[in-house]
Amino acid sequence: METEMFFFVVNPISGSGSALKNWPRVRCRLRELGTPFEQQFTDGPGHATRIVKDRLSQGYRNIVVVGGDGTVNEVVNGFFDEAGYTPPDARLGLIPSGTGGDLVRTLGIPRLPTEALARLLQGQPRTLDVGRLTCSGPSGAKTERHFINIADAGLGGETAARVNRSSKAMGGFLCFLWSALVTVLSYHNQTATVVVDDNEPFSIALSIVAVANGQYFGGGMRIAPLAIPDDGCFDVVILHSISRGDLLRNLPRVYRGTHINHSKLKILRGRTVRITSDTPLTIQADGEIIGTLPAEFSILPGVLKVVC
Repeated sequence: METEMFFFVVNPISGSGSALKNWPRVRCRLRELGTPFEQQFTDGPGHATRIVKDRLSQGYRNIVVVGGDGTVNEVVNGFFDEAGYTPPDARLGLIPSGTGGDLVRTLGIPRLPTEALARLLQGQPRTLDVGRLTCSGPSGAKTERHFINIADAGLGGETAARVNRSSKAMGGFLCFLWSALVTVLSYHNQTATVVVDDNEPFSIALSIVAVANGQYFGGGMRIAPLAIPDDGCFDVVILHSISRGDLLRNLPRVYRGTHINHSKLKILRGRTVRITSDTPLTIQADGEIIGTLPAEFSILPGVLKVVC
């Protein structure tokens, strides 16, 4: 990665403090290599977005996240101004240090921080698509958010909410797995209507609908194994009318990405997705709780350079 200066955004609480533990090793390696860099720690929700907006306005162009998928989401949102513009010469780097690490799985970035740093310094930028989501926010007002990996409603949203309330002491995989199992046992399918592009709307008993730019969510579930993050389209994965028992039996297949031929699964492709439901189902994007249905999703093709 050609650079004049790297700016690292470090979330000290990502992965129950993993980022804080990993950062000194990364910083030490940067100094050994003589790589110019600056750093700033986040101090709460939304801070990473504000940091990135501020640094981009000052001319920084190589922004690196040390944190998890939620921190990546905040940083990605910092690349976009109110008009939806992102600097075309700005680049995003990733040092995974969170609970899920789902985006880096799709991109093939190493999970070990020092190996991820080596990739950052040697890799080339790949121009990725970004999703834009509009929905009802926590206060009920309309909210807009960008996402780079996966947004979903139904089981995924409820699982993400449970994960965010839980201790991460058992590690990312077990935390997500336990939260998924508990959510499956308590979740009831909800009536929802889905419209992809300008096709006819269809109503379903919704278990989950994932609007996927990347392939993985939920700490390693390969929910959208055919998704390509730079093809200009979402993969829309819809699981419907499935019983708890059937869902539990097929959960291992979701981790492997071999569930796509299940009779209760639809996979569609499109640039826009609209979802409404009889009840205000929770929406998550990149592991962050954004709001509730109804929602509209649109793809922004080739708008963000990510070094991978």
